[in-house]
Amino acid sequence: MKTQPSLLIPLILTVALALSELAASAAVFTYNFESLTSGNNLAGQDNWTGLGGDAFIVSTGSGTNTSTVVGTAGSTGSNFAGRSNDGTFSFGSLSGVTSLTLGFDTRYVDGGNGGVNNQSLFYLNSSPIASTQSAFFGLNGNGLVINGSGPVLPGTLNFDDWISLQLVMDLTANGGDGSGSLFYKNLTDGDLGYSAVSGLQDINLNLTSGQDPTQWNRMMLRTGLYEGNKIDNLYIETTAAPEPSRTLLAALGICGIILRRKR
Repeated sequence: MKTQPSLLIPLILTVALALSELAASAAVFTYNFESLTSGNNLAGQDNWTGLGGDAFIVSTGSGTNTSTVVGTAGSTGSNFAGRSNDGTFSFGSLSGVTSLTLGFDTRYVDGGNGGVNNQSLFYLNSSPIASTQSAFFGLNGNGLVINGSGPVLPGTLNFDDWISLQLVMDLTANGGDGSGSLFYKNLTDGDLGYSAVSGLQDINLNLTSGQDPTQWNRMMLRTGLYEGNKIDNLYIETTAAPEPSRTLLAALGICGIILRRKR
C-alpha cells in the first residue's frame, strides 16, 4: 500500500518543526552595569558583593566605551567581586549543559611588570562557598590567559584598546575534563567578528578535579591594582543536550501510523 500524500505533508512539517526545536536549545544571558550608580562601590548594588581586596568602583568608561563600567580605583593587589543568581538576574541552572560560553569587554592597559598589577578576569563559581569554579579567563599581566595557560598577546592589540573576549567551553571534552578556547575582538578597531587566540585553543580545563558546573551559580570578577582595569558587558551562553520534544514524539507517532498502513 502506497503512502498517501495527505499523510506525507503533515509528517514532513511535523519532523521539520521537531528538528527546529532540537536546534534551539541555547540560552543567552547578558549583564551590563547601566542601572548602577556611577561613583559608588559595586558591592551593595544589585546583589554584588565584595569578596576580597579593595573596592570595585562603578564609573564611566573611556575611549571608545563611554558606557557604565566597573573596575579598580587604585589598590594594592587583586580585587574580587561576585553576584549570585537572584530574581533580578540569573543565568539559571547549568544541569545538563554541555557547552558554555562566557564573555566580557575589557580595556587593555599597560601592564608594567605584569602579574597582579594588570588583571581583568571573569568566571563562574559556587556560592556561598567557592569550592568549585569555571575556568577564569581574560587579561593577566601583559597578555590573555585561560587559567594558567598563557599569557598570549595578539599582535593587533594596543594599549587603551577596548576588546571583547569570549571563552567557549565544551564541558564534555577530554573525558569530562572539558576544553576551552579563547576568542577576541578589538572593539576600538571596529572588528566585526571574533578571532581565535593562537595558543589558547582546546585547553584542558580539568573539570573532573572537583569542579562541578551544576553548582556554578555566581558571576565573579577579578581585577588588579591598575586604575585602568575596567570590565563591561558580561555574557553567558548555555547549550544543553537536546531532549525529545512533544513535537518529535508526535512525528514518531505519525511514522508508526504510516508504517502500519503500509503493512
